[in-house]
Amino acid sequence: MLNFREKNLKSIWIKSHIVNKLKRSTFTIYEEFRLIDKSVLDSVIRPFAYIRPTPYLKNPEWQDYGEEPKEVFISSAYYKHEWWFNETKKNIRDMLNGHNSGFIAFDCRIAVKHRIKTEKQLRREISKMGAIDALQEYYNIPYGESADSYFKLKQFLRLRTVDQATYPQRNETYNKKINPYDMKRVDGEIRLLVCDLAQRAGKNNDLSINGYLRLIPTHKGYMRELLFMESFSGENSIRQAFRIKRLYHDLDINILVMDVASGGGGLPIYDQLGQITRGSERGME
Repeated sequence: MLNFREKNLKSIWIKSHIVNKLKRSTFTIYEEFRLIDKSVLDSVIRPFAYIRPTPYLKNPEWQDYGEEPKEVFISSAYYKHEWWFNETKKNIRDMLNGHNSGFIAFDCRIAVKHRIKTEKQLRREISKMGAIDALQEYYNIPYGESADSYFKLKQFLRLRTVDQATYPQRNETYNKKINPYDMKRVDGEIRLLVCDLAQRAGKNNDLSINGYLRLIPTHKGYMRELLFMESFSGENSIRQAFRIKRLYHDLDINILVMDVASGGGGLPIYDQLGQITRGSERGME
C-alpha cells in the first residue's frame, strides 16, 4: 500500500506501463516505409509485434494456436538502390512461392478510373515535377541504372549529400596557420583540384569551373567526395591563375588537374601558374 509520498512514484510507474503497453502491435502499418530507417524498423519497431490476445486462446483446446502479427507496407516507388526495393522484391518472391504474403501496385490511372482525380489535374501536377519524381510518385516505377552500368546511381546520390562542407578561406578571417573551414586530413587521403577552363564571356560560351575532391582510401579503393565547386565567366588568365593558386593553398591540394587542350583557354592559364603571384590582401606570394 502506497502512502502519500509514494503517490507520485505510482503515477509515474503507471504512465510508463501504459506507454510500453500501447507500443505493442498486432497489425503494423508502415506508411511511406521507404523513408523509415531500416535499422530502426528491424531493431525497434518490428520487435513490438505480438500475437493478438483473443479470448479463445485461453481455452485449453486452442492454446497452441495463435494469430500471426501482420504488417502492411505502403509507399510510392523510389530509387532501386535503397533498401525498400530489395524488401519489396523479397515480398513478391514470397507471394509467388506460396508464402503468407501479398503485393499490389497502382499508378495514377486508378485515381482517374475511380474519379478521385481528373486527367487534366494529373497532367497539371506532373508538369510541375521532374521526370524522375513523376515516374516514382505517379507511375509507380522504381528508378535506377541498368545492371551493366559502370557508374551506379547511388554513387552520385551519395555525393549530393555532404555532412560537412569545405570552403576556401575568406580574406576577412584569414588564418596563416590553418583553414578554419577545412576538414582534417585522414591517412592516405588525396586531394584534387580540377579545373575546366574558359576565358570568353557571354551566355554562348563555356564557364570556368573549379572543383575540390577528396579521395578517401577504403579497402576497395577510394571513396570520392566532391565538397566544393565554383563557376565564373569572362575572367582573364591572370585572375584565374591567381584563384587556382589560392584554392591550392587554402584546401591543401595534392594534385592539380587542368584542361589545357587547344582552344579551351587553359594553356595561357597554365603559363600564368608558373609566374610568381603576389596577394596584397593576405600579404603573401
